Amino acid sequence: MSFRKILINFITLSILFSLVYFIYIGIIKSKEPVIKDKESTIAILARKDIIGPKRRLYFEYHVDSHLYTISISKSYNEVIGDKFEIIYEKFSPEKAKILFYKPIFLDNENTLVVEGYISDFIKIGRCHQLEYTYTINGNLYKQWQVLLPDYNILYPVLKKGDKFKVKVWVNNPQRSVLLYNEK
Repeated sequence: MSFRKILINFITLSILFSLVYFIYIGIIKSKEPVIKDKESTIAILARKDIIGPKRRLYFEYHVDSHLYTISISKSYNEVIGDKFEIIYEKFSPEKAKILFYKPIFLDNENTLVVEGYISDFIKIGRCHQLEYTYTINGNLYKQWQVLLPDYNILYPVLKKGDKFKVKVWVNNPQRSVLLYNEK
């Protein structure tokens, strides 16, 4: 067998291996759990580990007085105490999915509402996010929020520079939620 044929076979096998690997990583490994009999509760960011460029986030949620933890790798401007709606399988609560497009504050949390502006849009995979800024006591804050999956149907005219209300946690103004239903 000539050197050229060996090289062609090597390149072909490398390409095939790469395709299989990326299909596995991109489709199978990142596949979110299918939740059929849905229940929901609140997930709270309890801890984050940052090792170099990687972030591991640990969210806690309670179901029937049992504490569950879900850990994920995700990069956003996270704040300990961030809360999101989480859906879980009714009879297997450990099978869960955090709805990052549904950030929330509890009714008893001390918040205030300020004016904010959309400063950027970003698409990471299938996830659409927007960056927004707001000012409190002369300090400029920048935060990201994941958009609803069908945001472009519900809000077809969202654009940079749009003004919206932002709900901010008084204890740490970096923790906020853009209220894009309210201008």
